[in-house]
Amino acid sequence: MELTSQDIETIKRAALKNFSLEQLQGGGWLERPFDAEIRKALGRIDLEFFAHFYLPHHFTKPSAPFHEGIFDAVDTRQMVSTAVSSAWACLLPFWG
Repeated sequence: MELTSQDIETIKRAALKNFSLEQLQGGGWLERPFDAEIRKALGRIDLEFFAHFYLPHHFTKPSAPFHEGIFDAVDTRQMVSTAVSSAWACLLPFWG
């Protein structure tokens, strides 16, 4: 994937929001170009990054200040857990 300068700025902002400089240095992120690994890591922990990076056709404007609170309040791990639980609940009646 070819990253634009806007993509790189979005990744940098999210990386600095979610990790300390020590963590970024320890992971070697400051010495190499941003790759899929850091984008996936950020997408898993930062819903705002995920929305703006992977769904730019829906998120065409910068987020309003109150959006930050909404993004922070949403626990993506809980969303994934709920989705998986719901999927299993739908499949169980067909099991056996």
